[in-house]
Amino acid sequence: MDNIDATIAHIKIGDVLTGIVKSIDSYSCLINLHIPGMDSSLDGLLNINDISWRKISHPSETIQIGEQVEVMVIDLTPEERSISLGMKQLQAHPWQDLVSRLSVGDKIRVLIREIAGDGIFVEIEDELEGIVDASEISWSKKRPRLFVGQETDALILAIDESQPKVSLSIKRSTENPWEKFAKTHEPGSVVSVLISKITSFGIFADLEGGIEGFIYTSEVSGDNDAQQLIAGIKVGRRINVKVVSIDAQKERIALGLI
Repeated sequence: MDNIDATIAHIKIGDVLTGIVKSIDSYSCLINLHIPGMDSSLDGLLNINDISWRKISHPSETIQIGEQVEVMVIDLTPEERSISLGMKQLQAHPWQDLVSRLSVGDKIRVLIREIAGDGIFVEIEDELEGIVDASEISWSKKRPRLFVGQETDALILAIDESQPKVSLSIKRSTENPWEKFAKTHEPGSVVSVLISKITSFGIFADLEGGIEGFIYTSEVSGDNDAQQLIAGIKVGRRINVKVVSIDAQKERIALGLI
């Protein structure tokens, strides 16, 4: 048994050790460990996922080369001289405290940490992350201007204790503009809209509150006056139309030319 094997024999899973950060890459840190009662030291690997309970993009957000850290041995393979370390395991998981204080339907303040194509990762509290699905960002099809580091309100949609995972909605922390439109308008009423898109089957128009209505040109009569009216409609033009039907639940508003 050489010195390395003899030193490894002195540690076990669950031991808490101190060490110096030897090197850092994008996904891990190499920690030079001090083994109590031994003259020699060992290197262990600290994976980025075991540094903090919150999501970090690089180990250097939390620790630096040359820094002394306290770590726990979370996995050990003596025959391969492999030692896996963890820092977050030395801290109480913030999840249980959150579950005891927050409930589905609560409106909370969150910090945007990452914006991706399928959603937004947010920090609910220090060390705890939640996700906002892309469909829950805005009532409008146009995403609002959000940026990393911005604080915003969000509504808790679900808490999955087995993951742990918190699903949130930014848009539901504000009034539903589809329901508001349905309360303040009825079929036959006239509204002002801004033409946003013209297709072969109809016209999309922006309504107040960032929502969209649709004008079915296929239902317009074929007389010359009606066709001239359609031909005169351009993207960016504001016109008056009548409300044909409202389905707030399906987020659909049918409009008609007048």
